[in-house]
Amino acid sequence: MKKNILFNILWLLLAACHGGGQQPEATSPNPSYRTTAPSLLFFRNMRSSFYEQTEQPGTRIELYRLRKFNRLKPAPVLVPVIANNWLEDEAYLLLEQGGANNRLASPITIKWLSEGDTGVYRLERPTAEGQYKLALELNESIQAGHQLQALAPDSTWAPIFEGSDIRSYFTTTARDYLRLTEAL
Repeated sequence: MKKNILFNILWLLLAACHGGGQQPEATSPNPSYRTTAPSLLFFRNMRSSFYEQTEQPGTRIELYRLRKFNRLKPAPVLVPVIANNWLEDEAYLLLEQGGANNRLASPITIKWLSEGDTGVYRLERPTAEGQYKLALELNESIQAGHQLQALAPDSTWAPIFEGSDIRSYFTTTARDYLRLTEAL
Protein backbone atom coordinates (compact mmCIF):
# COMPACT_ATOMS: atom_id res chain seq x y z
CA MET A 1 0.00 0.00 0.00
CA LYS A 2 2.80 2.40 0.91
CA LYS A 3 4.50 1.59 -2.38
CA ASN A 4 1.35 2.47 -4.34
CA ILE A 5 0.98 5.80 -2.54
CA LEU A 6 4.66 6.58 -3.07
CA PHE A 7 4.42 5.58 -6.72
CA ASN A 8 1.33 7.78 -7.26
CA ILE A 9 2.98 10.77 -5.59
CA LEU A 10 6.09 10.30 -7.72
CA TRP A 11 3.96 10.00 -10.85
CA LEU A 12 2.04 13.21 -10.01
CA LEU A 13 5.28 15.04 -9.34
CA LEU A 14 6.71 14.01 -12.69
CA ALA A 15 3.49 14.93 -14.48
CA ALA A 16 3.53 18.37 -12.85
CA CYS A 17 7.14 18.95 -13.90
CA HIS A 18 6.36 18.09 -17.52
CA GLY A 19 4.28 21.24 -17.96
CA GLY A 20 1.62 19.54 -20.07
CA GLY A 21 1.99 21.98 -22.95
CA GLN A 22 3.60 21.45 -26.29
CA GLN A 23 6.21 23.67 -27.86
CA PRO A 24 4.77 26.36 -30.08
CA GLU A 25 4.88 25.70 -33.82
CA ALA A 26 6.82 28.90 -34.49
CA THR A 27 10.02 27.43 -33.06
CA SER A 28 10.00 24.39 -35.36
CA PRO A 29 11.68 24.79 -38.73
CA ASN A 30 9.77 24.73 -41.99
CA PRO A 31 8.80 21.08 -42.45
CA SER A 32 9.53 21.17 -46.18
CA TYR A 33 13.22 21.85 -45.41
CA ARG A 34 13.60 19.52 -42.42
CA THR A 35 16.07 16.64 -42.59
CA THR A 36 16.34 13.70 -40.23
CA ALA A 37 19.33 11.63 -39.22
CA PRO A 38 18.16 8.55 -41.20
CA SER A 39 17.42 10.54 -44.38
CA LEU A 40 20.75 12.36 -44.16
CA LEU A 41 22.58 9.09 -43.55
CA PHE A 42 20.90 7.54 -46.60
CA PHE A 43 21.79 10.56 -48.75
CA ARG A 44 25.41 10.66 -47.62
CA ASN A 45 25.97 6.90 -47.91
CA MET A 46 23.95 6.05 -51.02
CA ARG A 47 23.39 9.18 -53.11
CA SER A 48 26.16 11.71 -52.41
CA SER A 49 28.69 9.77 -54.51
CA PHE A 50 26.74 10.91 -57.60
CA TYR A 51 27.21 14.54 -56.59
CA GLU A 52 30.06 17.01 -56.55
CA GLN A 53 30.24 18.50 -53.06
CA THR A 54 31.48 21.98 -52.19
CA GLU A 55 31.00 24.21 -49.18
CA GLN A 56 29.35 27.59 -49.49
CA PRO A 57 31.97 30.16 -48.42
CA GLY A 58 31.50 31.44 -44.89
CA THR A 59 28.38 29.41 -44.09
CA ARG A 60 29.36 25.74 -43.63
CA ILE A 61 26.46 24.78 -45.90
CA GLU A 62 27.28 21.79 -48.10
CA LEU A 63 26.29 22.21 -51.76
CA TYR A 64 25.65 19.10 -53.85
CA ARG A 65 25.57 19.32 -57.68
CA LEU A 66 24.83 16.21 -59.73
CA ARG A 67 28.09 15.31 -61.53
CA LYS A 68 26.27 14.43 -64.74
CA PHE A 69 25.40 18.11 -65.30
CA ASN A 70 29.13 18.83 -65.79
CA ARG A 71 29.26 16.54 -68.84
CA LEU A 72 26.49 18.29 -70.75
CA LYS A 73 27.46 20.44 -73.73
CA PRO A 74 26.26 23.13 -73.98
CA ALA A 75 26.00 23.84 -70.28
CA PRO A 76 22.44 23.70 -68.90
CA VAL A 77 20.61 26.97 -68.26
CA LEU A 78 19.42 26.06 -64.76
CA VAL A 79 21.05 23.51 -62.47
CA PRO A 80 19.33 22.27 -59.30
CA VAL A 81 21.60 22.24 -56.24
CA ILE A 82 20.92 20.53 -52.92
CA ALA A 83 22.13 22.74 -50.06
CA ASN A 84 22.53 20.84 -46.79
CA ASN A 85 22.49 23.15 -43.76
CA TRP A 86 23.49 20.45 -41.28
CA LEU A 87 23.77 22.92 -38.39
CA GLU A 88 20.02 23.55 -38.60
CA ASP A 89 18.98 20.05 -39.81
CA GLU A 90 17.61 21.60 -42.99
CA ALA A 91 18.19 21.20 -46.71
CA TYR A 92 17.23 23.56 -49.53
CA LEU A 93 16.68 23.00 -53.23
CA LEU A 94 18.35 25.90 -55.01
CA LEU A 95 18.66 26.82 -58.69
CA GLU A 96 21.95 28.01 -60.19
CA GLN A 97 22.34 29.55 -63.59
CA GLY A 98 24.77 27.36 -65.52
CA GLY A 99 27.33 28.47 -68.08
CA ALA A 100 28.53 31.95 -68.98
CA ASN A 101 26.43 32.04 -72.16
CA ASN A 102 23.21 31.06 -70.40
CA ARG A 103 22.08 34.28 -68.76
CA LEU A 104 18.42 34.68 -67.96
CA ALA A 105 16.27 37.77 -67.62
CA SER A 106 15.60 39.08 -64.15
CA PRO A 107 13.26 37.99 -62.66
CA ILE A 108 13.75 34.45 -63.92
CA THR A 109 10.75 33.61 -66.08
CA ILE A 110 10.03 30.15 -67.48
CA LYS A 111 7.20 29.42 -69.92
CA TRP A 112 5.76 25.92 -70.17
CA LEU A 113 3.89 24.64 -73.20
CA SER A 114 1.73 21.57 -73.67
CA GLU A 115 -0.91 20.62 -76.20
CA GLY A 116 -3.54 23.32 -75.95
CA ASP A 117 -2.23 24.88 -72.73
CA THR A 118 0.52 27.23 -71.62
CA GLY A 119 1.68 28.90 -68.42
CA VAL A 120 4.47 30.90 -66.84
CA TYR A 121 6.61 30.36 -63.77
CA ARG A 122 8.36 33.39 -62.31
CA LEU A 123 11.00 33.70 -59.60
CA GLU A 124 10.49 37.25 -58.31
CA ARG A 125 13.00 37.10 -55.46
CA PRO A 126 15.72 34.45 -55.29
CA THR A 127 14.88 33.31 -51.76
CA ALA A 128 15.26 29.70 -50.64
CA GLU A 129 11.47 29.30 -50.60
CA GLY A 130 11.06 30.85 -54.06
CA GLN A 131 13.76 28.65 -55.58
CA TYR A 132 12.27 25.58 -53.89
CA LYS A 133 8.83 26.30 -55.34
CA LEU A 134 10.18 27.04 -58.83
CA ALA A 135 12.34 23.90 -58.83
CA LEU A 136 9.38 21.72 -57.85
CA GLU A 137 7.16 23.38 -60.47
CA LEU A 138 9.83 22.74 -63.11
CA ASN A 139 10.13 19.15 -61.92
CA GLU A 140 6.36 18.65 -62.31
CA SER A 141 6.45 20.21 -65.79
CA ILE A 142 9.34 17.99 -66.85
CA GLN A 143 7.52 14.90 -65.60
CA ALA A 144 4.37 16.01 -67.44
CA GLY A 145 6.37 16.31 -70.67
CA HIS A 146 5.93 20.06 -71.11
CA GLN A 147 8.23 22.05 -73.37
CA LEU A 148 10.04 24.69 -71.32
CA GLN A 149 11.41 28.04 -72.46
CA ALA A 150 13.32 30.67 -70.51
CA LEU A 151 13.15 34.42 -71.00
CA ALA A 152 16.54 35.78 -72.07
CA PRO A 153 17.76 39.32 -71.28
CA ASP A 154 17.00 40.36 -74.88
CA SER A 155 13.29 39.42 -74.34
CA THR A 156 13.44 36.29 -76.50
CA TRP A 157 12.36 32.84 -75.40
CA ALA A 158 15.04 30.13 -75.48
CA PRO A 159 14.23 26.43 -75.05
CA ILE A 160 15.59 24.74 -71.92
CA PHE A 161 15.69 21.13 -70.71
CA GLU A 162 15.34 19.84 -74.28
CA GLY A 163 17.11 16.49 -74.07
CA SER A 164 15.96 13.45 -72.15
CA ASP A 165 19.30 13.34 -70.29
CA ILE A 166 19.03 16.81 -68.78
CA ARG A 167 15.38 16.20 -67.89
CA SER A 168 16.35 12.97 -66.16
CA TYR A 169 19.20 14.68 -64.27
CA PHE A 170 16.87 17.44 -63.05
CA THR A 171 14.23 14.99 -61.82
CA THR A 172 16.92 12.83 -60.16
CA THR A 173 18.16 15.81 -58.16
CA ALA A 174 14.61 16.82 -57.19
CA ARG A 175 13.80 13.24 -56.14
CA ASP A 176 16.99 13.01 -54.04
CA TYR A 177 16.10 16.31 -52.35
CA LEU A 178 12.55 15.15 -51.62
CA ARG A 179 13.91 11.93 -50.12
CA LEU A 180 16.39 13.92 -48.03
CA THR A 181 13.59 16.04 -46.58
CA GLU A 182 11.30 12.99 -46.36
CA ALA A 183 8.69 14.64 -48.57
CA LEU A 184 8.74 11.62 -50.88
